[in-house]
Amino acid sequence: MNSQSIRNKTADFVDYVCENKFDLIAVTETWLQKKDDAVRVELCPAGYKFVDHPRLRRGGGGIGLLHRHSFRVITVRSGEEESFDYSELLIQLSSSCKLRTIINRSFYRRSAYLSLGDFNIHVDNCIDADAMKFLDLLDSLGLDQHVTQPTHIHGHTLDLIITRKRESLIRSPPRSCHYFSNHAAVHSSILIVKSVTKVSRVTYRKTKDADLHCLRQDLAVSDLCKREHGEHVISSYEDLDKLVCSYNTVLSTITNSHAPLKTKVVRSRPQVSWYNQDIAEAKRQRRRAERVWRRSKSAEDLLVFKRLKNNVTYISSKARKEFYVKFIQEQECDQRKRFRATKVLLLPKSDLCFPDYHNNTARANYIGNYFHRKVANIRKELYVSHITHEERVMVIDDPELNAEHEKLSNFKELTQEDVHQLIRASTKKTSMLDPLPTSLLTTCLEEILPVITSMINSSLSLGYVPIEWKAARSTRGLRKLIWL
Repeated sequence: MNSQSIRNKTADFVDYVCENKFDLIAVTETWLQKKDDAVRVELCPAGYKFVDHPRLRRGGGGIGLLHRHSFRVITVRSGEEESFDYSELLIQLSSSCKLRTIINRSFYRRSAYLSLGDFNIHVDNCIDADAMKFLDLLDSLGLDQHVTQPTHIHGHTLDLIITRKRESLIRSPPRSCHYFSNHAAVHSSILIVKSVTKVSRVTYRKTKDADLHCLRQDLAVSDLCKREHGEHVISSYEDLDKLVCSYNTVLSTITNSHAPLKTKVVRSRPQVSWYNQDIAEAKRQRRRAERVWRRSKSAEDLLVFKRLKNNVTYISSKARKEFYVKFIQEQECDQRKRFRATKVLLLPKSDLCFPDYHNNTARANYIGNYFHRKVANIRKELYVSHITHEERVMVIDDPELNAEHEKLSNFKELTQEDVHQLIRASTKKTSMLDPLPTSLLTTCLEEILPVITSMINSSLSLGYVPIEWKAARSTRGLRKLIWL
C-alpha cells in the first residue's frame, strides 16, 4: 500500500491489519525518519514486527514491511536512488520455505521472487509508451505483473505485484480495497508454506468456584487431619518422609476434586484496544460511500468518500489518544508502573537473535560455547597478576566462625500460633508443586495447621529436609537481548 505518511494514520492502519489478519503487508511512502521509534511501536499490533528503510537524503519516501512475529526477516540490501527507494528482504516463512521480496527493484535469486510497490507507471494505459516499454521489459525477463484493477483514486493501476512466470505464487487475482491515501491497498493471497502459528498452553484452577465449606469438611474428616496432634510424633527420617508424602497426596486429591486442573490453548490475536462503536459506525459509512463512488465515478461522490475516509482517521486517532491518556493516568500513583508503561509505549520490543541453524543440536552447542567463552573471559580478567599490594589490602577477608561460641546445637520448636503468623505474613503465591493453592490454604488453615506445625518442628529437630521438599520447578529465561 502507498500510505503517503503512515505516521498520522497509525490508528487506522492497526485497525486495518487486525481486521484482515494479514501475514505480510508492504508499505511505501511511509515518510518515517530514523528518530520515529515511537511511531514504529504504534504500527505493530500484538504478534507483529515492522522492518523499514527511511529516506535519508530528503523528506518523504521510505518503505517498510509489517510481518508476523513467527517470520524471520533479513534485510539483504536497501537504499535510495534519484527517483525511487528500494529494499530487498529475505523472509523465512518456515524451515523449508524462503521468499525474497523486493520493493521497487528487480533482482534474480534462487529463492521465490516477489516484487511489489508503487511503481508510478500507468500499466493499464495501452497508449502510454513508458508503460509498454516497462511491460516488454518484464516479459523479456520472464516476469509477470498481476494487478489488473485500478489502484489510484483517479482510475489508474500504479501499485504492482510482480513474480516469475515459472513460479505460481499468486493464488487469486489481486484486488484493490481500502484507500489510505490516493492509492488503494492491494490484497493478494500467496501460495507458500508458512510456519505454524505458535500457541501456548495454560493450566489453571478455578479456585473461586470451589465450595469452601465442603472443602473444609473433607479436610477435617481425612486421615491426615483427623488425628490428634500427639499422634504426629516423628522419630526418624522415614516417618517424616511418610508424613510429607501423605500431606501432599491427601491435599492434592481433595484439591483435584473441588478445583480440578484445567488446560486451555491461548493463541495470540492482535486486537485494537481503543476500538469502539463510533469507529465501527464511521467505517460502515465510509464503506457505503466507497461503494457508491465506485459505481458512479462522479466527483461529488468522490468528495463524500474522501470526507468520510478522513473522518475515520480522525475518530481512530482521537480514540487512541484518549486510550493512552487514560492508560498513563492510571499509572501516576506508582513510579515503577509509570516507567514500565513508558517503555511499552516508546521502545520497540527486543527479541533474542540466534544464528540461523537448521540443526537444534548445533544451535544449542553454539549457545553453550558462547557462554563458556564469556565465563572464561570474565575469569581471565579477574585473575590479574599485576594487582598492587594496596589493592589487595582493601579486599575484606571472609569472617571465621568460632566453633566454640557460635555453635548451633538446637532449634526452638514453633507453636501453632507462630506458624499461623508466618503463613499470614508470607506472600500469597502458588507454585505448580503445591498440593493446595495458597488462597485455599489460608482459608482452611485451621484444619491443617497442626500437621504443618508437626512437619516443621520434626524437620528442625531431626536436622533433615524431606525428599519431596527438595523438588523445584524452574523456568529459565534470558533477561537481556543477546547477539551471538
